[in-house]
Amino acid sequence: MGLGINTEQTTEHTQDSFDEFLDSLKQPRQVMAPELDAVEAGMEMTPSFEGNPPDMEEKETPTEQRARYNLSMIPAETLVNCVDIAFTQVNSIIAKQKVEGATKEEKDSLIQAAANYMKEKDIDISPSSMLVVMVLVVYGPKVYNAVELRKANEEKEKLQKEVEAQKKRIAELEEQKGK
Repeated sequence: MGLGINTEQTTEHTQDSFDEFLDSLKQPRQVMAPELDAVEAGMEMTPSFEGNPPDMEEKETPTEQRARYNLSMIPAETLVNCVDIAFTQVNSIIAKQKVEGATKEEKDSLIQAAANYMKEKDIDISPSSMLVVMVLVVYGPKVYNAVELRKANEEKEKLQKEVEAQKKRIAELEEQKGK
């Protein structure tokens, strides 16, 4: 019967599936992933594919490829604009004067390349991520410029106070000389 217990109170014991299960628990652990043994032994593994092998998978139709490319255009354009703004601001900071960014043609080429790359790698950037990146790229350099402008204004104010003090000192000296 059930757990190898004979209800007739005999000493005879028959082994059932539960007894076999308990016996299997006593067995040493077996590695169920042969890939790990092969990797540990330094052997190369051939990849196993679930479903169809890659060459037998359905190819994307040109319409589907075009749709994925079009979906990649918005994040690609945002990415290129961010890069252009960032590099233009960095170059302006380095040159200490306003520097021009990429031309429209250069940007269009970069946008197409970025869209192709994003389509190929199946990269999708969420709108919230694009917004955060745009805010950082647009306003980050403006914060830097504001800090620099504040330093310049403080220095200008300090120099104006020194000039006023010097004028006052000159006026005092002229007054003493005239007496």
